[in-house]
Amino acid sequence: MPAAPAAPAVAAAPPSADGGYVVARPVAAAEREVTYVPLAVTIGDGFKFGCGFFLALVLAMLVGFVLVAALFALMTVFGLNLPITR
Repeated sequence: MPAAPAAPAVAAAPPSADGGYVVARPVAAAEREVTYVPLAVTIGDGFKFGCGFFLALVLAMLVGFVLVAALFALMTVFGLNLPITR
């Protein structure tokens, strides 16, 4: 019984629509650029979120400062002393 013919080591490319063969070409520089992935976290994202938390902290501190100042003003108007000294 004859042996089956061996498969070629490299498969031939299928012919294109115009009857020629598809030829591989080198990749252009523009095609080697990094593709943006929407799931990636960048330094800009950290800056945005960090600034949001920092802004909330500063705003809370300003509101607290205004409330403490109003407390001192009301205590002065009513002639009361806060026991904050020794």
